[in-house]
This record gives sequence, C-alpha cells and structure tokens, in this order.
Amino acid sequence: MKNKPVLRVMLAIFLALSTPLFADTYETKSGKIYEGTMIDEDDANIYLDVPSGGSVNLKKADILNQNGKPYQADGKGAAPANAAAEKHDLVFLDPSPEEKKGDEGEAEFTEEELKTYFDAHPEEFRVPEQVFLKMINSKTLTGKPEEILNNPTASHDWVDSGWREKRPDAFNIAFSDEEINRIFGLQKGQTLSITDRTGATFLFWATDRKEASALPFAEAKEKIQGELRLQKRASA
Repeated sequence: MKNKPVLRVMLAIFLALSTPLFADTYETKSGKIYEGTMIDEDDANIYLDVPSGGSVNLKKADILNQNGKPYQADGKGAAPANAAAEKHDLVFLDPSPEEKKGDEGEAEFTEEELKTYFDAHPEEFRVPEQVFLKMINSKTLTGKPEEILNNPTASHDWVDSGWREKRPDAFNIAFSDEEINRIFGLQKGQTLSITDRTGATFLFWATDRKEASALPFAEAKEKIQGELRLQKRASA
C-alpha cells in the first residue's frame, strides 16, 4: 500500500509524543542537586531550564556528577542549536564585575560574617536524604512487573534517573506526598511500583542512598556569599 510510509511516520510521531521526557540531574561539589534541561552553555557555565520555571546557571567547575556519572565538560556548543536565539530569565549565582566591592584581593565578606549567617540559619544547610534511582515507565516495560521487582538485575529496561533529592518536585511527574515518601524511603537494593493519579505505572530501584546531613561550613560559604549579596543588593 502506498500509504504505509505515511502511517509509519505518524506512528513514530505518536510514540515520541507519548513517551515522557526526563530532565538531566546535576550534583554539585557542595551536594546540591539540580534538575533541568540544558538550554545553552559557554566555556564556564551551563544554563538549565528548571521544572519550577525560569532558568538557572551552574558553573562547570562546580559540577560533580551528571545523571549519577562523573561530569565531563565538553566545552561550548553542546546545547541545542536554537538555544542561543531563545530569551530566558537567567538567575546568575555570581555577581557581575561591577557589583563586586572593595580593592583587588579584598574579601567581599569576612569569615566572621559568613560564620554568623551559617550559625543563624542551620535549616538552610541541611542536605535532605538522597537516593540513586533507576526507573522504568510501564510504556517501555518488556517483562512482568512482579518479576522485575523481585529480580531487578535481570532486566535491561532500567533507565538511570540519577541522584534524587527528597522534595515535592523531585520528578517531572505529579506524585503525591505519600508516594514521594515511599520512593525516598527505599533503602539500597529495594524496589517499588507506583501508579500515579493518571494511571501510569513506574518501577523504582534504589541502587544507592545518602542519609540527610548538614552541609559543612567550608562547603556552605559559596551559598552564604550568594545570599548575602542578594541582601546587600536589596538594601542598596
């Protein structure tokens, strides 16, 4: 039949649109987890479109892992070709040169100022529990869910979801608070099946785990400096 090529194209488009997209996850050296889709990059930074809206930039030198694997900067040009033409409200973590105060070599904030803020806001430097997850969407499942959950190493359907930090928007999927608690309650080696409110089923396999901890002061300094800059800018 002459219409067969057209039908194949339509089927391919349908499958592409019906398959959920998972954004990349980036873990920084300070233990912070970011989830988003890269929209642009330069020699020093990558720019992410994040699920909560807007964009965020990350310094390549600060990125430890991408999707659970060691991050390797490939240099400028890995973003989509049309990314540079789009306009985004970027949130820059570092000040522009004209915003920096003081003489060359002079610290913008003293060690005492940083430590005072750190001690006064301990809740800001708590790192939630994190789980390294592998996932299977029921649409791509090639075996029986019960058999895969009982013997996860035997399945090739798993997709690395990377390190996930426990928070309501940890996934681009509308899981309930109870379901989020179940997912992040998984211990290393445990599996779980969840059917979300749309009827889609997802299998989870926790291959590693990090318990909640406090970020050390030395690793929190950069975050504190960013917060103090924002406060200084707001009061100027």
